[in-house]
Amino acid sequence: MSTHKTKFDQPAAEIFIEDHFHAPPTELTMIADGETSQAFLFETAEGQRVMRVSSHSKDGFLKDQVAHEQFNSIDLPIPAVLEVGEIKSGLFFAISERAPGKPIDKFSKEEIDGLMPQIFGVLDAIHATEPFGEGYGNWDLDGKGKYTSWREALIKSADEDDEETKTAPFYNDEYSNNLQAEVLAMIDGCPEVRQLIHDDFGFNNALSDGKVITGVIDWEHAAYGDPIKDVAWLDFWDEKQGYAEAYKKHIGEIPADFTYRLTCYKLLIGLGSLGFFARSRQEESYKYAQAIIDRIQRVA
Repeated sequence: MSTHKTKFDQPAAEIFIEDHFHAPPTELTMIADGETSQAFLFETAEGQRVMRVSSHSKDGFLKDQVAHEQFNSIDLPIPAVLEVGEIKSGLFFAISERAPGKPIDKFSKEEIDGLMPQIFGVLDAIHATEPFGEGYGNWDLDGKGKYTSWREALIKSADEDDEETKTAPFYNDEYSNNLQAEVLAMIDGCPEVRQLIHDDFGFNNALSDGKVITGVIDWEHAAYGDPIKDVAWLDFWDEKQGYAEAYKKHIGEIPADFTYRLTCYKLLIGLGSLGFFARSRQEESYKYAQAIIDRIQRVA
């Protein structure tokens, strides 16, 4: 069991919603039991609503609100966040409009193949959206990136493990140090690119009705940087789907350094995942990520 997971069950959701809206919730169901938040669907007189609950921070919910205000369009649908607040000390909630459909990771491989043009069309829309603040890397609620260059953002993300991370009994310090050295050596070869990226796109953060992408959610990690990193995220976590190859066909003219950048970002994602799974004491997930990294290194 992850030590990072928010704990908030359906009975607790029913009590809060009834108290908050002064009426018992109609057709309340849990629709997501995520790593950092739980999500519940319920009916109101104005339509279906989604309540997400997190024990970590409300900043991610507020960033979703900013993303809707700044980027929402026909080509990039982002559900409106109607309210963000605190249930009790250290437990936060957001009420959002519901995007129809289901997360794309709930579709079959064949169905996702059919959705590829839609998936990459939305990615194109994200990457074509003008950044609304300065800087690089993860941006704050004012749109300001944390770093002065993409290179600095990448280096910082390669050095997130702390002493607490290393206390996990299954954490392999030598393995992570060697991987970190490999990633840092590759970062210098990545270009200084500054475009809007989601940095957590796809899977349970992109919704579809089976025909189009109906909503892009969870903008907490959104950043300014290289759009190939969004492709790397998809390809790292679902190698069999073939996202990178499909993306190359989608864009047609492939940058000469595409494979290099893709590999660097996938290894960086792997490095960060090892740290996260160690901190949250998820040994099986740690081993799963390590196996992906090993396969990437064998091919590179």
